[in-house]
Amino acid sequence: MWVASSYSWDLDGSHLTNQPRKEPGFLVEYSPDYGTINVDGFVGGHRPGFFELIVYSEESLTDESLEGKFDATKIKTLRTLQSRFVINPFQAKALQKWLNHHIEEYEKAFGKIPEPEGGNLDRWK
Repeated sequence: MWVASSYSWDLDGSHLTNQPRKEPGFLVEYSPDYGTINVDGFVGGHRPGFFELIVYSEESLTDESLEGKFDATKIKTLRTLQSRFVINPFQAKALQKWLNHHIEEYEKAFGKIPEPEGGNLDRWK
């Protein structure tokens, strides 16, 4: 059966009913790789037909700096590429609207988020 508007047809088109439109049901399951990613940064861009976004997390590695007398110059940062997102233009627009809405709500509740200096944003100007 095919559903459109408030009418539904059998696939062969032989039967028209005035039944209420039914929304499709979804079965939700978690991927075995599902998990939380703390996003410390991202890189990416756009190409014909899609946007690409690679998110990464960072961790300070302090073991070497703590051997013997503390030496801050031996602190290293481990940058782990966590995930690559390939997003079609329609979903990219939806993500933009979703982020804009939630940023506005966040700033109403907690105050303005300062603009980042340097880092990812300056690359795109």
